[in-house]
Amino acid sequence: MILILDEAERLFPDRTNPAKEPALIETARFFRVLRALAQERNCLTLCVTAYRPNLNRWNQLTPNAGENAMFQQFRECYLGPLERADMEAMVREIGLWKDIQWEPEALSAVYHYTGGHPQLTLFFASDTCQHGALKNITAAEVHQMATQVSSHFHTHRITALFKESVWDVLQEEERNVLLNIVQKKDAAFTPEQSTALGSLDHFGVIRQEDGRFMVGSALFETWLKTYVG
Repeated sequence: MILILDEAERLFPDRTNPAKEPALIETARFFRVLRALAQERNCLTLCVTAYRPNLNRWNQLTPNAGENAMFQQFRECYLGPLERADMEAMVREIGLWKDIQWEPEALSAVYHYTGGHPQLTLFFASDTCQHGALKNITAAEVHQMATQVSSHFHTHRITALFKESVWDVLQEEERNVLLNIVQKKDAAFTPEQSTALGSLDHFGVIRQEDGRFMVGSALFETWLKTYVG
């Protein structure tokens, strides 16, 4: 049997908050049963999705909840942004459903602005082709749409995506490191910042180019400079 648990972070709330301890006690009991089934009966596989790998990395939950039965039991797989070729294939193939043709330079520009983030790419590509009204998309249309979005962040749906699905999910140290990168202050990182840097890299928020860290999406970088940095 394969058991799929989505949004598993709800089962692992903040362990430093005493009010969350009852939930963690129940979580510990639940996963002890699942681990016993997997080990003793060899009949269960768990596939778990979450924003963060806490359920695999927290050993001690709380004094009353005890140990996490799933500590270091999962193989972690990060779902970052799409690779350039995969993103271009997605945009091209979805466009063909409405007879939309994307020139190679236009697809390259889309990747520059979105960094391969699937939902951002879909929003941005849809707006660029005017929801299917434009049938031949050049790089000029892509650059024009990026300028339009950047000029109207306050009313555009992409702002909600950036804030709720990226910025609000990051921890304080990760935000600080990200802003340092935006402000070109990434010369040296403390050990704590290096951990945050690794998380940002795993999430696909940043990438390395010519030995330097950069924000993966040019649109997201512009948003950070406009509203945060």
